[in-house]
Amino acid sequence: MTIYELGLQYGAAAMVLRGRIVELEQALGQAGDELARQQLQGRIRPLRLMYRETRAVARHLQRYYRHHRRAGTGREEE
Repeated sequence: MTIYELGLQYGAAAMVLRGRIVELEQALGQAGDELARQQLQGRIRPLRLMYRETRAVARHLQRYYRHHRRAGTGREEE
């Protein structure tokens, strides 16, 4: 597996996280009482952080070769 392919896998994982966030946000909009809203917000908050971090790693890995090839230091390893 190349670093680029690993980046694609991280990107796919980020999209799964994003999908779950959207589901929970929809439930938040339909939540009837304040306790349910607070619980949903508590579940959404760490997922947002995980999504941002996973997405950032995906972008970094996918751009790794482009940056290093320009600098003349890139080398693909399995």
